[in-house]
Amino acid sequence: MNFRGRYRTASVLVVLLVVACTSETPIVTVTAQKTLEATPALTVEITAGVTQQVTPSSVATASCTRGDYFDQIESGGQTRQSLLHVPATYKPEEPAALVLVFHGAGIGAERFVSYSRFSNVADREGFLVVYPQGLDEFWNPSPGSRDVQFIRDLIDHLQKRCSVDPNRIYASGHSNGGAMADRLACELADRIAAIGTISGAYQRSGQCSPSRPVPVFAIHGTADSIVPYEGIPEWAAAWAERNGCDPEHVDIHHNVLIGEERWSNCSEGAEVILYTIQDLGHDWTHDLINFGQTIWDFFEQHPLDSHP
Repeated sequence: MNFRGRYRTASVLVVLLVVACTSETPIVTVTAQKTLEATPALTVEITAGVTQQVTPSSVATASCTRGDYFDQIESGGQTRQSLLHVPATYKPEEPAALVLVFHGAGIGAERFVSYSRFSNVADREGFLVVYPQGLDEFWNPSPGSRDVQFIRDLIDHLQKRCSVDPNRIYASGHSNGGAMADRLACELADRIAAIGTISGAYQRSGQCSPSRPVPVFAIHGTADSIVPYEGIPEWAAAWAERNGCDPEHVDIHHNVLIGEERWSNCSEGAEVILYTIQDLGHDWTHDLINFGQTIWDFFEQHPLDSHP
């Protein structure tokens, strides 16, 4: 589906997004990930489970009202797009948390709404969620990339349009989108309170000098054939070192499939948690646990001002 063409031609009719509810079990397993160059060639396998489409309004209103809207801004001389979800419980007089959710390579923001079901979590918990659109449905997580500037500009735009709590802005993503969330933690640590990633294709993570310790939560499957599990624990350990955590992690056994590595006693409370899920592939699953809810539970514990 062509996100940009659809934006230009759609009518001004407001259509509310309805996404089917699923049972939620907030527990996850994470593993750090190996450096991998994700490309649009990954599209077929990454998008295999996507069946639903969303039908948001083609035009964003000037204010923040309940619903789903395509939106666009100018950034770096280019028109950049996103999809904003405003829950029914949003109140302008009460600044809300904002979660940026990044799609993987080749799936696009519109389809990722249904794939991730993060809007369902936003409706329950009362936060704003925005799905930015990568150019050609791909993110460039290189240091100093134009995508980093786009997200900086997008946050500025949303803070003017909606009542956003500046201490509760978070980033999540899958695959190539997980790499983008990782890059934001490195370069926008003054804006991003914490990150939560799924099957992240972390690139050039060694080139990372955040301005403050950033809490990190990640989930990875041992059967991931797109972004292999090998190297993920080392990626998580590198974040633990940046955050000044204890060098030795604690192993927590949740069940036969889910294990956790937790680095604690970190600077400014910026803990690092890696969930490893046995036999899980390159999926944002809704069967074992609700990934979105589990990530949000982590975010709630880590606002930007929690450890001044």
